[in-house]
Amino acid sequence: MLKTFVWLHRWLGVVLCLLFAIWFASGAVLLFVPFPSLDPGEARARADPVAPGRVTVRPQVALAGVRGGTSLRLVGRLGTPVYVVGSATGDRAVSAETGAALAELTPGQAGAIASRFGGAPASRVVGPIRYDQWIVHQAFDHARPLYRVSLADRHATQLYVSAQTGEVVQETRGYERAWNWLGAVVHWLYFTPLRRFFSAWDQTVWWVSLVGLGMTVVGIGLGVYRTAKKMGSERPAVSPFKGWLKWHHILGLSGGVVVLTWIFSGWLSMDHGRLFSRATTPERRLAAYEGTPLAEALGQVDLDRLRRLGDATLVRFSVVGGRLVVASLGPSGSSVLVGADTPLSRTSAVLVTKALQAAYPESHVSPPEALGPDDFYAKAEGAPAGTESYRLTGAYQARVFVNPATGEIVAVVNRSRAAYDWVYYALHSFNFPGLLALPVLRALIVLPLLALGFALCITSIVVGIRRLRIVAAA
Repeated sequence: MLKTFVWLHRWLGVVLCLLFAIWFASGAVLLFVPFPSLDPGEARARADPVAPGRVTVRPQVALAGVRGGTSLRLVGRLGTPVYVVGSATGDRAVSAETGAALAELTPGQAGAIASRFGGAPASRVVGPIRYDQWIVHQAFDHARPLYRVSLADRHATQLYVSAQTGEVVQETRGYERAWNWLGAVVHWLYFTPLRRFFSAWDQTVWWVSLVGLGMTVVGIGLGVYRTAKKMGSERPAVSPFKGWLKWHHILGLSGGVVVLTWIFSGWLSMDHGRLFSRATTPERRLAAYEGTPLAEALGQVDLDRLRRLGDATLVRFSVVGGRLVVASLGPSGSSVLVGADTPLSRTSAVLVTKALQAAYPESHVSPPEALGPDDFYAKAEGAPAGTESYRLTGAYQARVFVNPATGEIVAVVNRSRAAYDWVYYALHSFNFPGLLALPVLRALIVLPLLALGFALCITSIVVGIRRLRIVAAA
């Protein structure tokens, strides 16, 4: 059995040691340069105004005009209002002035939109394209295909404009693209030919991480066994080896737990509901929360009031407890219409509470709580600023995060999901409560640990190369 474990650790190490070294090095880059993204609030602040005064088509007509339409929003596109209907096959644009389905943007239109959004002239327009390195995530599926527009600014900015809707959905800068090839792209195995096929990428990273986890466990066990055996000999010592193998043994004893922790928590990043629950709302509970289909609720819209929404850059239509919520979002804040009520600054907490009670009848719903800037679970789930938390107690216990501007559920964190947030979000990147607001201290803690893991991997590479030479010479 010992020989089998030695053989497994040796040859799995030969295969994976370089990848492990890359993971630790790229993790250090990710501490300072995350994967490019466009903050939704910033996107709304820079987008074209909706021009609601020009809306003549009722929203229910626009929704009915797209087969399988399940969601609806109103945006501005080069000075005109446009309904965007979401469906399983992607977003479709419908003119809010005529009700006609709109064709894909031309390159000139995409360049004009990007120029207005970015505040700089468009120097090059490519596309429409379906994939490249910075829009490979499935979150962009609804907006495909997209134009990639390069701006003539000092940041070498590139904006991605949906050819269907005219919305800007991604922004990258030159330094982000360069550093991410050394960071997120290699750390997540985020290469476009693999990542564009989610299932293949998911299985690849999951299995590679799991094999690496097994190799690390075996290595720690062998390291402890070798030390215990040597300490019980006539000439006690920490390690029975010499040279690089000795350094590998000692670093494995001191840094093996670090490697095990990161590989285990990194493996869990690919859980996707395998062991822990997701943060999404099950369909049956979501239907109970909404209370009525969107197509029926849209009949509550008063077109005259819709035209007086002001300087919105995005209008979202959602349903909470059978009531239509029309959220007008713009640079100066938000305004909410609930049915025929007077405009509010947010969705009524009473309405949200009743809707949650309908969705979770076995639980008691507490009043909403405003989130602190460093709320651990809100950070772990990527909840936007202003999100509120409702606690469910009783048979089913959880925290439900709700966007008060739209009434939409952002995330549901039950006990299983809370455990996941700790063992992945906190453990993998040291996003522990108390460190969230202290990025410099967090970096000073994480960097030495990454360096320790990297040094262990370097010894693995050297030992592995020497083993391959021995085999080749034989």
